[in-house]
Amino acid sequence: MEAFFLQKRFLLSAMKPELLVKEDNNELKCELQRKEELLARHYEKISQWQNLLADLQTPQPALQQAASPMQAPCGVQQAVPQHQQAPKTEFNSPLTVQQMAAAAAAQQAAALQQQALQQQQVPRPPLPPAYPANVQRR
Repeated sequence: MEAFFLQKRFLLSAMKPELLVKEDNNELKCELQRKEELLARHYEKISQWQNLLADLQTPQPALQQAASPMQAPCGVQQAVPQHQQAPKTEFNSPLTVQQMAAAAAAQQAAALQQQALQQQQVPRPPLPPAYPANVQRR
């Protein structure tokens, strides 16, 4: 059956090669349309992430208050000696918003993976009770 259709297709391509070109043209148009839709979805996601990043970068009053140093009960600021502070390098500099978001995403992915593994695990049956101490064994 398949050979019959292949033979007919071969005859058609030999007699009317413009049909092959039209078919290829239609396939390319469909592929272009599919890729344009994919690009549009990606641009939407990029704009959503940019909005989220912009929201995170704007100063928020609640976070600023929490980030401010705590005062001692008597109203005197506790000073941190300079020798205890590590020098700022590229390795221990404060995390950027992107790094924090990436770390949070990685932590969430790890938690989801761990939860999935826990759901897949089959609980083991309880161990049999140990022999009592006063029973003699043979």
